Amino acid sequence: MYMKLSVLLTTALIPSLLMGLSANFLQLSGEYQNLLESFTTGLLIVSGAFLLHDIEGSSSTMTMGIFGFITALLFINIVSSYGESGGILSSLYFDSVSDGVLLGTMLTKLGSLKNVLPILIPMTFEMIITASSSVSMLGSQDSMSKQEVTLAAVLLGLSILLGSYLGRVINKHFIIGFGAAAMLWLGLCEFTPKVLKAVKSKDEETKTNVAIFSGILGGMFLGGH
Repeated sequence: MYMKLSVLLTTALIPSLLMGLSANFLQLSGEYQNLLESFTTGLLIVSGAFLLHDIEGSSSTMTMGIFGFITALLFINIVSSYGESGGILSSLYFDSVSDGVLLGTMLTKLGSLKNVLPILIPMTFEMIITASSSVSMLGSQDSMSKQEVTLAAVLLGLSILLGSYLGRVINKHFIIGFGAAAMLWLGLCEFTPKVLKAVKSKDEETKTNVAIFSGILGGMFLGGH
């Protein structure tokens, strides 16, 4: 029991702690931060697409995945209406919760930290750079951006703990569809418009496009989740 609990706590602590540190300390300057945001955009889009691919299967599997996808979009739209930065924060929070529950569920099924590393490593990397980029995009709108993004890191850790138990009763494909919608919304509806709006010259446009496609390739290399 001790080993199982220690593995669960370690799995929850690693991504949430690194995400929280990124939100508070991984802030680049000027052009480099813009490139990181562009890279994150591509990474989120391809990661969301990979998750959608994971719900292929029987009609019941597809139904639950689509239901999770639509549910996430509904909640994000509702929460987004409460503030200018609500879209980024709501989709980031939903992304953290769905990723956490999914990781907790997979840990329960796979049984060890070693077996779950292929999922944990890309997820952690994604959340690290998403946290930094989210703080940067929220910075001009909200003086509490670091604390708000750090809350997403806390939600990630708690969701992993809950996922190890709730995963037994919550349909896995519903969670996958939910997570895919959160990622795609964050990448397509929040990051992409802001990244393109920041482009002020042809040279910046070229660098931005390269960074976005680099994020897509990076997401393909990591294999989504």
